[in-house]
Amino acid sequence: MPDTKHTYIQRELFIRSFFGVPTPAEMVELLVERMTDKVFSPGDILYTEGDLPGEIFFVTEGTVELTTNGQSPWIYSGTSFLGSIDATIEQAHSRTARALTRVCASVMSFDEYVRITEDFFDFAKNTMLLLVKATYDKALKLAPDEIFPKTQQPTGWSRDYTYLDEVQRILVLRNTAPLRNASVQALALLAQHTIEERYQEGEILFTAGDRNLGVSFVADGWVSVHTQTPPTMSKVGPGWPMLGIVSFSPDAYILSATARTDVIILRIPHEDMYDAMEEHFALTRSWWQYIAAENKRVLTALGRHFPEVHL
Repeated sequence: MPDTKHTYIQRELFIRSFFGVPTPAEMVELLVERMTDKVFSPGDILYTEGDLPGEIFFVTEGTVELTTNGQSPWIYSGTSFLGSIDATIEQAHSRTARALTRVCASVMSFDEYVRITEDFFDFAKNTMLLLVKATYDKALKLAPDEIFPKTQQPTGWSRDYTYLDEVQRILVLRNTAPLRNASVQALALLAQHTIEERYQEGEILFTAGDRNLGVSFVADGWVSVHTQTPPTMSKVGPGWPMLGIVSFSPDAYILSATARTDVIILRIPHEDMYDAMEEHFALTRSWWQYIAAENKRVLTALGRHFPEVHL
């Protein structure tokens, strides 16, 4: 049955308020045209663990449980966005989504959603910033050593180099978690805007409240990231942004950083990063995948501490 004008208007009003950021009218129209409305009864399956993700679900009402063996369920109530995490990081669904109540949702292809988003960079950037904040807020419920991902001991660049040239900077950036799926062209552009900084063991890189000067990646050495309330500590090594997903935000630093060893830092001003993302959508998707994977890591970690994770 074709959509009625009333259904179309309801869907449009819902999408305009759904994301929490300004959504261009043209984008709303494109999304609404490609959506279909579905109603699920209690016990119905929205998608199954192991299936490849294809659809995403804009839930307008109802409660959905995401489950997998041996882990606490994730409970989504009210308006929610389901199916996007696994689709974004390009892996099979890691949980089964089951309706616990009557659930109403507008459904569309994830690939269509990505194609539409590609033409509206400010929207994409702003939704990513919202997800960064929401994920970090959830991470603060974890133990101090779980707030940031564990950093392995990769090989960094020798501090014997007096200066990293453009090719070496590209190699450093290519091996960082947020940029590993970016194109060579995007990395070359970023390398041109990269500022190299060196600190000696014990030096303070920045303090909570300082103006944020850009996304900082550790090229060599180790950095301690910490706060006073609570006194969390994270040890960040080569291949990682110093503040994890929080690095994506241009807001003033909410943490402090001190060099644990002599370190080499590559810093990219946020506006240069955003400009490169707008020009090279593969770079946007690379950040998107990193943020989504970190969101999933935090949700999984919460499940180790709570019998249910309510979202």
